[in-house]
Amino acid sequence: MTDSGPPAQLDDVVTTGQRRSSPTAPFPARGSSSGIGDTPGRTIDLAGDDPEPPPQQNDPCADPATALPWNADAAAAGAVAALANKAASLNDGSSLSNREFGANLYMTNTGQVEITEIDVGPEAVVGDVPEVEILPRGTTYLNWMGDIHNHPSGDGRLSTNERNQFNARIDRMIRDFPSRTDALALAAYVVILDPASPHGYRIYAHTRGTGADELGKEVNPDAVPCPSN
Repeated sequence: MTDSGPPAQLDDVVTTGQRRSSPTAPFPARGSSSGIGDTPGRTIDLAGDDPEPPPQQNDPCADPATALPWNADAAAAGAVAALANKAASLNDGSSLSNREFGANLYMTNTGQVEITEIDVGPEAVVGDVPEVEILPRGTTYLNWMGDIHNHPSGDGRLSTNERNQFNARIDRMIRDFPSRTDALALAAYVVILDPASPHGYRIYAHTRGTGADELGKEVNPDAVPCPSN
């Protein structure tokens, strides 16, 4: 799906999904249609003398436009175990620390997001871990929801080649598929191992608006999808 063409005009976008708004911010939590939801890291004073009322929170699952990136982040979080299991299944010493694995994300007919078959990158050579080629595997511009792969180097940023390919896809989607109003929320997810993280790894979501050499927003590793209808 690699394409070339003029870059899309980027407007201000409110990033949705299950991503930190800043490196120190809590992960988003689902609210409710009443605006009452969980606020991570905040204690509510049940005695009624809390000087600061809880912020208004809308349920992202109540609107298809915000449910899709919410579900995409959940699929990315769930894909980490699948990538690790794929590495282990090779029985050749491969792992997320020495070889790249990747897959596309796609939208199902029910609005959920799943991953395609996992692609395996070339074996590492001295001083280099070749990039994995993520094949389309039936995804189209109408159902593609981004992609995910790991970086054994521990660098959570996209390479120049990865960023250019991802941006070209998003530009083509915006230009030729106007029904994909969610294009600027789609992400190329990068997984890195991090012993300092409670889960042992971190996931970063890079969107069309992520700058060159910029680290994407961190995704909740415990992200869960919206309930199925």
